[in-house]
Amino acid sequence: MKKLLIFFALFTTLDEASAQSAFNRAYHSASETPNPFLVSINSNVYFTTQSHDVGAFDVCYVYKHTSTGILKFKSPLYNGIAFHGFKSFDDKLIITGRNSFCDVINGQVSYLTKLDTNGIAIFTSTYSASVGDEPTACLQYADSSYFSFTDSLLFKHSKSGQFISKTNLNLTGISSALLLQNTNILLSAKQSNTIMLLELSASGVVVSSHNNSVLFKKLSYYDGQKILALGEDGNLYKISSTLELISGTSNSGSFISDFVNETDTIYALSTTPGFCNYLVMDTYPI
Repeated sequence: MKKLLIFFALFTTLDEASAQSAFNRAYHSASETPNPFLVSINSNVYFTTQSHDVGAFDVCYVYKHTSTGILKFKSPLYNGIAFHGFKSFDDKLIITGRNSFCDVINGQVSYLTKLDTNGIAIFTSTYSASVGDEPTACLQYADSSYFSFTDSLLFKHSKSGQFISKTNLNLTGISSALLLQNTNILLSAKQSNTIMLLELSASGVVVSSHNNSVLFKKLSYYDGQKILALGEDGNLYKISSTLELISGTSNSGSFISDFVNETDTIYALSTTPGFCNYLVMDTYPI
């Protein structure tokens, strides 16, 4: 059995609606909404929620669960709304998001923060962005610096998260990013209103482009350097080494909101009207 199977099997053996309610009662004492990302680090699962409690506006909570579903901690993250998270090269949690809109007149403050596996901040840095120009993707570059993206912009940050520069990529709809083995960057975005998979150099120059039918919300490696992608249509897709679409799932009305993968197995959160499903699937049938 794969490492996270017990965690998801615990809930799939129950009625789907009851499983979600039990999960919420067990771990969510506040009124919260989950932010749209899952991160797996050393067989533990991390995710964040947004609090709706009175007096807790724009407070984000970070959760850590073991592979068997045991809650290790719930820690407040006072930076504001979290949009993306991923595992750093040294197995820490990187989160990017924005602070409250009222922080800056005619602008907003975005942030990049690094947490250790106990939820303690290693660093937090902020940088200015236009109102509504939310972080849409983030990655750690080959030299351990950080790149974050908005709809059309690339922000570069130092190893300690400090803002370095901003570049307009002349793209729109940037929705996910992945560092390739050749140290170029794979982006899902629109170029002249056409949905594309784009390979960029570190300076933001387009090296190659491939037409695509759907924007990807997440790009992730599996089984070595093979790529899995989560489409905005809620389906999972495989991408070849030449960045061509190989195949995709058809979820019959079910919408996958996020996934993590261990070896050849995918663990996903999937929603249908009124339900939240916990899925375990093999990568090969996709």
